[in-house]
Amino acid sequence: MNFKQLEAFTAVVKTRSFSKAAQVLFLTQPTVSAHVSALEEELGAALLVRSTKNIYPSAAGIALYDYAQEILDLCSKARYAVQHSAVTEPYTLRLAASTIPAAYVLPRVAGDFHADYPHIVLSVQQMNSDQVARCVKAGEAELGMCGTEPADDALLCKAVMEDRLVIIAPNAKPYSELPRNAFPRSLLKSAPFILRQPGSGTRREAENYLLSLGISPSELHVTALLESTESIKQAVACGAGISILSQMAAVDLEQLGKLLLFQDESRFLKRSLYCVCSRTQPLSPAGELFQRYLNNVCHFL
Repeated sequence: MNFKQLEAFTAVVKTRSFSKAAQVLFLTQPTVSAHVSALEEELGAALLVRSTKNIYPSAAGIALYDYAQEILDLCSKARYAVQHSAVTEPYTLRLAASTIPAAYVLPRVAGDFHADYPHIVLSVQQMNSDQVARCVKAGEAELGMCGTEPADDALLCKAVMEDRLVIIAPNAKPYSELPRNAFPRSLLKSAPFILRQPGSGTRREAENYLLSLGISPSELHVTALLESTESIKQAVACGAGISILSQMAAVDLEQLGKLLLFQDESRFLKRSLYCVCSRTQPLSPAGELFQRYLNNVCHFL
């Protein structure tokens, strides 16, 4: 058993895909497959159940996973301890994050990360996805996290978790009479619609979804362009219209009975959240540690 094999195995378990695991690890898919196969051969057990539609850990894989994760985490901590053995002053790690990561992901990981590494201070600046890419490229932030993969060769992107978008509507008629697993195409076009400002990854993904239904964004009955996810949620809850947002952002008002969430299995409403860094500027040890930390924990949020 070696670290490369354990990294490949845990990445496949997290992503449920050999191709996605290869992207996360910056390896080829055959290399990831070879690492996992070698690990299975050494242990004498099939660690993954492979079907035409899904990949998931076997009983042996489940038994190994926690140990593998603990070994990799311990290795990261050991590397960090050596690299920072002479550091006595706090290190401020500058992060740029779009709305969903800044409001609903990073706050959930910051506490545990600080408990393990109390001398690293996370300084998070919130902006839209386009601004995250520009900020990291300009060196104003060491790492970024956003909902759209930047189309810039100067940046490296790693998908660290999946996000699902949902159609949200006020908890009132006629929306309350609709099934939650479908939203009428005609109502998408005719209902008052609230959008994020341009530059938002959520807006870009929402427009791609509408286009997949044959609906041009110009056909929407747009009543407002709002800057923040929170303002859109409150506007919809107050009956100002409908919108498309991350499920992570909307579930709190759904639980309070103020919003209705409509699911659609369309691939256009599924996206990745990315960790972004410069291709040419090396990360600090703290940046490397936090990047690895995100890769390890975000899958379970």
